[in-house]
Amino acid sequence: MPGPDQLPRETLLACIACGTQQPFELNPTQMIELVRNGQLRLPCPACGTVTSWYGLEPDRRTGTNRRSSRHSRLQLRIRVRCSSPELVSTEVATTTSASLHGASFISSRRLTEGMVVHVILPYSEGDTESLERRARVVRVEPGNGVNEIAVQFLT
Repeated sequence: MPGPDQLPRETLLACIACGTQQPFELNPTQMIELVRNGQLRLPCPACGTVTSWYGLEPDRRTGTNRRSSRHSRLQLRIRVRCSSPELVSTEVATTTSASLHGASFISSRRLTEGMVVHVILPYSEGDTESLERRARVVRVEPGNGVNEIAVQFLT
């Protein structure tokens, strides 16, 4: 599995102040900050100053932002642990998008909608400080031997 510095770092962001949208090349630290805080401080060419930016995930069909919360197409390592009666497993995967409220990832596991899982995002081998967050599986899209799973973090 590739390390965080080997993953694509470009993500589409929007300026909170003026709405300008543009792709940014983000380093791993910036990617983690964007996921944890939901925003990132960067210079805005339209505003002429440093502003807060949030991630966008355009709809595949229309190209417009489809989320009420701010999502970013980020590829970060995620650990998903399931201990339900139907399935006991732990998997390290890569997100396809992430926000403060949830994440999507590709999995070979048979997770089902409504199932509660425990997630560490971002995940790093040997990290003893990150806490697991409870999440509910809200979408499962079967693919060719794998599933795209969307989870919503629970408070």
